[in-house]
Amino acid sequence: MFNEEGMVNKIITAGVIGMIAWVLVNTNDMSRSIAVLDTKVSALESIVSLAAQDRYTSKQAESDKKFIESQISRLEVWTQNLSNRLRDLEDDIRDQNGVNKNVK
Repeated sequence: MFNEEGMVNKIITAGVIGMIAWVLVNTNDMSRSIAVLDTKVSALESIVSLAAQDRYTSKQAESDKKFIESQISRLEVWTQNLSNRLRDLEDDIRDQNGVNKNVK
């Protein structure tokens, strides 16, 4: 009996040692996985933070809209002035060629 109890104790001890080794290996693997995951989360946090800082706000859009509208208005005035000047030059050319002498 004693011999059988000694054998059972050795088997139980070996099983416990095996389970402890298995837990240690899995804990080590899990620590590595958590470290990799932590690095990825940190990278994502920095990307999200950068994206949040780089947003195009409605205030910026309104400012850009006003600027573009003023530029369009300025170009419309410039185009109108060019059109008037071209018309005046055409009239001058007609006058020089004697086309508009009786029209005015």
